[in-house]
Amino acid sequence: MNTLAMAPKTTLLLVAAVLSTILLATTPAAIATPVVLHHAEHEQTATTADRPFDRVIAFGDSLTDTSNVWELSQHTWPLPPPLYDNGRFSNGPMWIEYFTRAVVSESASVLRNYAYGSATTDNALVPGYTGLKGELLVPDLNDQLRTFKQELEQGALAVQGRTLYIVWFGGNDIIFSKTQVPLNTVVSNLIRAVQTIDALHTAVTGTPAPRILVFGMRNLGEAPFLAPYPAAVHEAFQTASENFNAILSKRVQEYDAGQGRVTFVPTAQIMPAILASPATYGFPSGTQGTSCLSAEFEMCKDPEMHVYWDTFHPATGTHRAIAQEAAKAVGVEM
Repeated sequence: MNTLAMAPKTTLLLVAAVLSTILLATTPAAIATPVVLHHAEHEQTATTADRPFDRVIAFGDSLTDTSNVWELSQHTWPLPPPLYDNGRFSNGPMWIEYFTRAVVSESASVLRNYAYGSATTDNALVPGYTGLKGELLVPDLNDQLRTFKQELEQGALAVQGRTLYIVWFGGNDIIFSKTQVPLNTVVSNLIRAVQTIDALHTAVTGTPAPRILVFGMRNLGEAPFLAPYPAAVHEAFQTASENFNAILSKRVQEYDAGQGRVTFVPTAQIMPAILASPATYGFPSGTQGTSCLSAEFEMCKDPEMHVYWDTFHPATGTHRAIAQEAAKAVGVEM
């Protein structure tokens, strides 16, 4: 989601905001920024040919970004190995990479990933900055959709056939907000994005998008970046996360109207499930809900024992568990 470079200032601002009211409304807008696109490839085999999708197209933040911020920052952020894995905000593959390999049958480029670390749903509402000094404004959801539209119009991106769309935003809108966080507005931005994806897909193929997964928010109250703060702050972040998920889940259900095309994917339960039964998710006994990297970028000696890599971002093992949850939503067991 956000960058550690932004953590101290934005967290202090947010503490005051979250402890007051959280549900307000504002007017959305957009700021255009170029987007670097990346691919994920794997070879088609007898066991992959019957998988349900031909390609995945993803919009999101650092929970999904596989190296766009890395390119934008000229390979300076996130920090290079061994602290981070070649542009990923983690210590290994991201959930979208595990997931794509599990659900896509194609042997060519199968992932278009528009996600940028620190991205929000609307830079005019809550700007998303990244970089070692927090100096780079990243493309928001509107910008990512705009680039998607341009690629479609230029014929640079195929969406015919079994295309799966991913939309995962929201956490940075809460964490980066300098005032009250407009949850209803953030959710409306996400639903509007789903409408845009449907419209663009229909313009090319004549039918709405086959499948769209809209991801819920993890429980921000459990994140290690809140460790220095009192219980009331943790509870406020948890409440914000729960309220956001309740609103988004309802709006997704209303939009889908029983068609089975647009699905809400919950994520708040994943880390508690890992901690309750580590072996089920490939973690060793005694796994902790803490981060391996400290806020000062000091690395732990037992990275496999932590569900977080840094104080904001999941470890690659947790990403694998997220991928499993997403795969279940489309009927695939990993």
